[in-house]
Amino acid sequence: MKQRACLYLRVSSDEQSTDLQRDDLVRYADLRSWEVVEIFEDHWTGTNDQRPAFQRMMKAAHERQFDIVCCWRFDRFGRNIRNLIENIQTLETLGIHFCSFKDQVDMSTPQGRLFAHLLFCFSQFEVESLKQRTIAGMAAAKARGAQIGRPRKVDPGKVMELRGQGLSVSEVARRLGISRASVSETVKKGILEGPVKKGAG
Repeated sequence: MKQRACLYLRVSSDEQSTDLQRDDLVRYADLRSWEVVEIFEDHWTGTNDQRPAFQRMMKAAHERQFDIVCCWRFDRFGRNIRNLIENIQTLETLGIHFCSFKDQVDMSTPQGRLFAHLLFCFSQFEVESLKQRTIAGMAAAKARGAQIGRPRKVDPGKVMELRGQGLSVSEVARRLGISRASVSETVKKGILEGPVKKGAG
């Protein structure tokens, strides 16, 4: 039984033609003895996540209307490497193989599946590295006295009271859970404005 394939073509504007992509992919599908059940074609920039034909193709993929998705080149399919990997992983989860003609990657073959495994490993490594860098960055910022998360509301009266007790800007910031910059700005403003007189209108 022939495997069912869909072809995905994309160019950046209506002024460009998908003829070259179509001819190459149709020939390759014929060489692999695939049955081409549908051709999806977008004339949209690859940075746009709302490509209509791409969205229809992914919907059809969830309905298992084909076994293979074949595109002309990686950059025709994904906005960037992370987006590409996410889309390929979605297809693989659905049991649908991915093929990129120009890149000579066919995940319906053992060699292609090995490439996919390596690609996913690198992707996971990148995610974990980013997570570790984020945690380290937050820890360093916190050590410098920076406020992590939503800023707390500054209580000018409390700031002036603690400063009046002789506490340093850093200590006031630590006690109130606000930034040193907020403390300095509040103190400066308080000095310029002077004490608030009760009953002043």
